[in-house]
Amino acid sequence: LLPHWLAMETNSGIHLPRVSDIITADDIHKWTEAGVNAAGPVMMKETREILLDALNIHERILQDLTKKQLAVIEAQGQTMIRVMLFGGFTHIFTTWWWKLRSEQEKRASDYYGILTRRQADLGIALLYGAGVLFILKWG
Repeated sequence: LLPHWLAMETNSGIHLPRVSDIITADDIHKWTEAGVNAAGPVMMKETREILLDALNIHERILQDLTKKQLAVIEAQGQTMIRVMLFGGFTHIFTTWWWKLRSEQEKRASDYYGILTRRQADLGIALLYGAGVLFILKWG
């Protein structure tokens, strides 16, 4: 059936052509090139779609993280303002309380005009507590 130079005899006696005689390296190169050329546009399109979807997801994640970080920074700023208010408020009331104490010791009496020492201490503590509540509520 086949020319003797194209045929190859097997153990069963069937004559098959040798692959290297039918398919050459040039044929393989052409098939590979045709496959790549055919699949290239489809692969580019699908790769582009995948990358665009990934970029959109990445953008949403970054926006969400940015919003959360800004919220944390704002909360930290409010906390720092409250800490500074507490520090200043405590300094003012501590100074006032020590000043009243030193005046009382100079007079060597339990009266600050109309107020007793205990009433003065309680008044300062109440004013301080009201200031703390104000800072916590509106600070």
